[in-house]
Amino acid sequence: MSSHPDNKDAAGKAAAHATPAPSRLGVWFAHHLHSVVFSLGRALRKPWATVLTVAVMALALALPGMLLLPKVAPWGADDGDGNGELAPSAPH
Repeated sequence: MSSHPDNKDAAGKAAAHATPAPSRLGVWFAHHLHSVVFSLGRALRKPWATVLTVAVMALALALPGMLLLPKVAPWGADDGDGNGELAPSAPH
């Protein structure tokens, strides 16, 4: 069982000229760049889906603040007199 000498030479040359493995940071950057390009391409191909997604996300982020604002803001507090006007509350 003898090996062919040309195969050893080819393997040795390939090992000598092999490129080093990419760094973890380089792989991370390439993956995220690919994700950004893919997402922008999809957003441009499907504009209505993008608009609806952004609108739902904006509503989901704004809703807690809209529900909390009348309880925290001094101009939104009801003083109990029933007139319902939105005037700043003065200290008593």
